[in-house]
Amino acid sequence: ETRYQDILNLFQGQGETSKAMIDRSVTEQGSKDRQSLASRGLFNSTIQDVNRNQRTTTGNLAKSQVDERVAMNKAGVMERKTELGPDAGFYTQLLQMIGQNQGMGQNQRSYSFQ
Repeated sequence: ETRYQDILNLFQGQGETSKAMIDRSVTEQGSKDRQSLASRGLFNSTIQDVNRNQRTTTGNLAKSQVDERVAMNKAGVMERKTELGPDAGFYTQLLQMIGQNQGMGQNQRSYSFQ
């Protein structure tokens, strides 16, 4: 169970790292966009707001995709998780013993014809 939980935590950690990288990328792109607008004399224009909204939307979409991948990976691990069930041999023996006991409880009649 510990190993199983470690694997799930690994997926979660990878997802968090990926989302942090997306946030960093969006922030860096924002800096580049502002610098570009400033160099063209458009720093105080509405273009900056439009660009920010596009970056935010794109970043949120990318983070949602990361969350979906993490969920799919976790689901795949959970689907492949196998736990040992009851021992089938034990149940076989138990059923055999029950069958034998039922046979002993019946009246044994013998008929002989001469």
